[in-house]
Amino acid sequence: MRSPVIFLAILLSSLLSASSLAKQSPMDSTLERAQAQSRTYSALQLILDDVHPLWGGVRFEVSSSGLLTRIDVPRQGQESVVNRVQLDDRQADTLVQTLQDVQAWKQRVAERTPVHDESRATLTFLVGRLDAEVWEWSNDLVQNDRLIRVQHALNRMLPAGAP
Repeated sequence: MRSPVIFLAILLSSLLSASSLAKQSPMDSTLERAQAQSRTYSALQLILDDVHPLWGGVRFEVSSSGLLTRIDVPRQGQESVVNRVQLDDRQADTLVQTLQDVQAWKQRVAERTPVHDESRATLTFLVGRLDAEVWEWSNDLVQNDRLIRVQHALNRMLPAGAP
């Protein structure tokens, strides 16, 4: 019969070894590879959508050519405002770094029944062959400090004076 102390020592040793050998997530390593190969544009496509069906909002799109589009969707019945800018390598790298910083591929908000008139903001992106979609309640974006950081990073890439 093995001693419980020896069993715990072996278990602890195994856990420590496993944690020190833990690798990056596939998404994180793919993002890093895209940056290192200066292929950020061709490897990345992104949509950040925070548009309420009645009250409007904002939608960002980044194409694989590096074109950033911001669509301001006003309340029902009004016309959208569209701004576009071609991202440079530095901006694309900043976007990738922001995605890594917030671990944007991990869903952190639990499912629940929405409160009256509440909507979700969604972030969908594709890097190489990997894709991710996460969401947060629009009312909680600032508190959660994840998707809002991606939104702020995208806003900073637009020309001065753009809404």
